[in-house]
Amino acid sequence: MENFNAKFPSPIRIDLGCGAFKREGYIGIDNYSSEPQWKNFEASIDINWDLAKGIPFEDSSVDAIYTSHFLEHVNLDFMLREMFRVAKPSAEIHIVVPYANSAEGMYPGHSNFLTEKYFNNNTLFQELYEQIEYRFDPTDEWNSGVLQRHLKIPFDVARVFMFNVCRQMHILCKPKKQEIR
Repeated sequence: MENFNAKFPSPIRIDLGCGAFKREGYIGIDNYSSEPQWKNFEASIDINWDLAKGIPFEDSSVDAIYTSHFLEHVNLDFMLREMFRVAKPSAEIHIVVPYANSAEGMYPGHSNFLTEKYFNNNTLFQELYEQIEYRFDPTDEWNSGVLQRHLKIPFDVARVFMFNVCRQMHILCKPKKQEIR
């Protein structure tokens, strides 16, 4: 596998599967050769790479990982292992995925349907990551207030038991690694 560590100065912060919307201050990695609609956004992608082959950085060399609306499309266990492999022990990892119980979570092309239960019950994720914090973004439909006028339940209850209340979920975590001294 090609290695891009020498091409980018520290700190190395990567945005996996960035598409046309790379996070500012991050190195965008995506494979746009299969996405003709992205040809006009090549500047957003710093490394044209098929992430199914792995993340093209050395072990324990990445300071921060961000990924948004990417993990629902890939072999999730493989990508969780790769993220862990490249992350420094102190790395900040921010994952954003569409919430499975939403219209956005059901888009065509998704092979993983994710809620906090997946991450809480996935032994691989629990083995590799710690300091797990979740944040949830409501849908426009929930924010409109129509449901709240008819239901007297809070967002966190509605999110779990109803469809299309939560649009996406943020998972903030760190790898379970020790600093090498």
